[in-house]
This record gives sequence, structure tokens and C-alpha cells, in this order.
Amino acid sequence: MSLTPGQAPEDARTRRHLELLGEDFYGALGLADGLLNNPRGYSAGAVATYLDRAGALLPSDAPKQHVAGYFLLRGILRANAQDGPGAVRDLETAFSLWPSPKSGAIHPLETIYRDTGNQAALQDLQNRVSQLKRKGR
Repeated sequence: MSLTPGQAPEDARTRRHLELLGEDFYGALGLADGLLNNPRGYSAGAVATYLDRAGALLPSDAPKQHVAGYFLLRGILRANAQDGPGAVRDLETAFSLWPSPKSGAIHPLETIYRDTGNQAALQDLQNRVSQLKRKGR
């Protein structure tokens, strides 16, 4: 998050750290997350590159919550790029992998469903979240 969008890191040490982080699923996922949350903006291409790396490096034993995080970030990137159908697919995948009222996919899905006037999908999502809350998940 501390990097300036569109500029390479100033020193060799930082560049090397970023390179090493990008060679690991969790590191690449963290870099994508940091870029997406950078208050000064981000390069969609850089985020997509890190998400592609994370997808390629996804360990077979990764916890569902972390896999859900991958789809969440991809969904947010797609939503920001105005790819509504792609965003919904990824966000629904994130929610299905980690079905919790605390899922980060809920709010962006609600926003997309509201903005597109898809009341049926919005109601279905809210019903699923309510069921999870009643079950104490």
C-alpha cells in the first residue's frame, strides 16, 4: 500500500522483496490486496498480474478462506473494471467457498445486485446470509 502507483520501487532491496513475494501464493495475494487498497489508486494490470500469479501458485492445501480471498479480490478488480457478470461469478464463488456472514464478498455483491436492479438475486443473497446467521456461522 505504500508504493506509488505507476512507479517502480526506488531501491533494489524493495524491488527484490516484491519479486520474492510475487513468487508465493500468499505473497502475490497480499500484493494484489495491498494494491487494491492503496489510497492513491492502483494499476489494474499490476493487480491482475499478481492475481494471475496467485492463481497459478495456489497450493492444493490452501484453506478455503484464503482461496475465497483470491476470488474476492478478483471479483473486486472485475467490478472496478465494470465487468459485472465476471465480478458476480467471482464474488459468488468467494461466498460459496467461505459461507460466512463475515464474508467480504457480501457487500460488493449487494452493491452490484442493487445497482443492476437484480432484486431476486439480492433477496436470495440476503436470505443465505440470514440462514448462516441463524445457524451461528
